Amino acid sequence: MRPSPFRGNDFIAEYDHNRLDKQLERVKFVMADGRWYTVCEIRETIQRVFQINEPENSIQAQIRNLRKPEFGNYIIPKRRRGRISSGHYEWRITGVQKQDAQGQLYFSLL
Repeated sequence: MRPSPFRGNDFIAEYDHNRLDKQLERVKFVMADGRWYTVCEIRETIQRVFQINEPENSIQAQIRNLRKPEFGNYIIPKRRRGRISSGHYEWRITGVQKQDAQGQLYFSLL
């Protein structure tokens, strides 16, 4: 078994890898259509589609993970939703940063 890309002080691969991997895949599944989503909307969609309650802070962590090379190097912009002072944000997957055989970076749109 290859080493888990997940990290953290409390992370124990034997107990946590499969759960986090499935959680990451569920977040990616919801966001794959390229629409803008709040964390709450992602949570609600996961609940409706998979009948699983994911904590919002875990969803936020998986959005951060999706941006990392070891989790796909997804391009995920963030913007404010509603009044600027509301503090509400939304995210979407717009593409993936890839590397060609010569090591040049390029972007692939979804």
